[in-house]
Amino acid sequence: MKAIYCAGTHWDREWYEPFQEFRMWLVEQIDELMDLMEREPEFAYFHLDGQAVVLEDYLQIRPEQRERFLKFLKEGRILAGPWYVLPDEWLISGESFVRNIMKGMRVCRDLGFEPMDFAYTPDQFGHVAALPMIVKGFGLKAGICWRGAQDENYPAQFVWVGPDGSRMVTHKLMDKGGYNAFDAGVRRPVEDAGFSDASFREHFEPYFEAEKQLAPAPVVLMIDAVDHQRAPAAMPRLLRELRERYPDIEFVWGTFPQYADEVLKHIDALPERRGELREPSRDSRRSAQYLIVHTLSSRYPIKQKNDRCQALLEKWAEPYALFQMLAEGQPTLRYLDLAWEYLIKNHPHDSICGCSIDQVHRDMVYRFEQCEEIGEGVVRRALAQVGGAKTGPGTQATLVVHNPLPFARSGIVDVPVAFGPDWPKRFLDGLATGERVCKFRLLDNEGEQLPFQVSRIERGGLWRGISDRGRTAPVGGDVYHLAVAMDLPPCGHTGIRVEPTDDAVRTFGSMRDDSFMACNGPLGFGVEPNGTGLLGHLASGRVFEELFVYEDCGDAGDGWTRGQLVNDLVVRSPGSRVTTAVAEDGPLRTVFRVEREFDLPREMDRRTYWRSEDRTAMRVTDWITLDRESPVVKVRTRVDNTCK
Repeated sequence: MKAIYCAGTHWDREWYEPFQEFRMWLVEQIDELMDLMEREPEFAYFHLDGQAVVLEDYLQIRPEQRERFLKFLKEGRILAGPWYVLPDEWLISGESFVRNIMKGMRVCRDLGFEPMDFAYTPDQFGHVAALPMIVKGFGLKAGICWRGAQDENYPAQFVWVGPDGSRMVTHKLMDKGGYNAFDAGVRRPVEDAGFSDASFREHFEPYFEAEKQLAPAPVVLMIDAVDHQRAPAAMPRLLRELRERYPDIEFVWGTFPQYADEVLKHIDALPERRGELREPSRDSRRSAQYLIVHTLSSRYPIKQKNDRCQALLEKWAEPYALFQMLAEGQPTLRYLDLAWEYLIKNHPHDSICGCSIDQVHRDMVYRFEQCEEIGEGVVRRALAQVGGAKTGPGTQATLVVHNPLPFARSGIVDVPVAFGPDWPKRFLDGLATGERVCKFRLLDNEGEQLPFQVSRIERGGLWRGISDRGRTAPVGGDVYHLAVAMDLPPCGHTGIRVEPTDDAVRTFGSMRDDSFMACNGPLGFGVEPNGTGLLGHLASGRVFEELFVYEDCGDAGDGWTRGQLVNDLVVRSPGSRVTTAVAEDGPLRTVFRVEREFDLPREMDRRTYWRSEDRTAMRVTDWITLDRESPVVKVRTRVDNTCK
């Protein structure tokens, strides 16, 4: 039997301390690690948590230690990568996974050494089914997991098969202890007992027997890599003691890739597993290993910022930087690298999950904003060149609508049009109001008139267009927000010309059957007086009732997990005060607005776990949009939260 000991640390870059404090710990620990490795040649290897960002964090503070540090990395005694950061897997996009590993590998190679050939993911809150597919795409030989896979159903070594058939040899950490099992279960208690005979019998032997029983291959991984751990200076002695006491076991101080090489020799003996690793913990004795599934709702605004930034980079900035190059432009691609760096630094599992102290999430907002500013700047400059943006009198009468996606799109598009005070054609829309409305028509590239309806008008505002250099250019006047029926080419754009006309701008007609029912062709949708929705799929005849029901209940949990109250007041709609309205109506689009007002307990008493009898009004508003011929109903919801 072979036992491979792997030392390292799990490095939460920010969590219960902010980044700068944890970086001070990191610098102190790497300095101490290098001193120890130089003093103790038997201290063979140390893993920096499978991340590369820690290399940058250290070298920013210790540039004078660069060559010394790189010597250990190039020799393979200190291991880093392939990840840039260890991401949460449920809250980020597939492209973000790919960019994360790309960035981690690039950092390592730019420093002159190869990243670790092992997908180290020891502490994520469960794992997505596509992980084997992603990491095998980078040629990594094996990986590791913990949460989401229980000992009863997952042995210590198995072949995880991805959705495309990719096969990844995976080590499943023991439920009890995980990546801390050897540290807490053996090294510390044996050291505290002075390496006595009894301590080895009490701590090492049951630990090793449990690991051996879980392993289909004749090799055991003794992992010693707990959070923010200093280099275990006593380990060379402990390994010597183990070799002397248990000569039938071959003890090796190795690395995760070396362990993978040993397991791969026995791949035919390993069982296969497929799908997500999403299995909850079975009992409270494995409390540290429980599956953490509720972080989607923790600090929800950072989840929204993350989705916006991912969509901006993936669906707009990068495609249009490419289109700009095809148009013989020269986008500065380093901006995209920097935007991705800001974004990926927000993806560690304690960051994006919303489970850290307030300062961490304030820092995250800054990074999201930098990513967004860079991405929008790249898009504006690309749009300006590809679409031929111009500034000056009358240029706001020519618009370009872009589609960055690789397929054609037909439907209702939101188009803002700015009208200056000198627009020549206007009419009086109603004798009572005296509101003057511009008269115009929209023409496409072929000179054909485009159907549209006016959604709303912003009076006397300042609209920011795009100049020929891609900078924002202020345009004064009224902004008309239009719903326009358009066909957009794949990966392309089309022009709109705005012309004065003697025809009235009002677009008459409606998709509504009666007060609060509308039909757009494929779908019918209605709002009931109690605020619930009724959706009908006309082709199949299926009807879905009681949509848009909201529930409020107490929660005494933390950032990771919901804590359901014993004594609780559960409030549901219907039952709240409801106002139903038609916010927009025409032949191309109907928008229903539903407002609900709940009287809810103002806060919860942490001493008694009762929610207070003191009530506050909380409003939930839905805007439910039905576009002509659209196969989907679009919904935007706003919650004005007044409760603690």
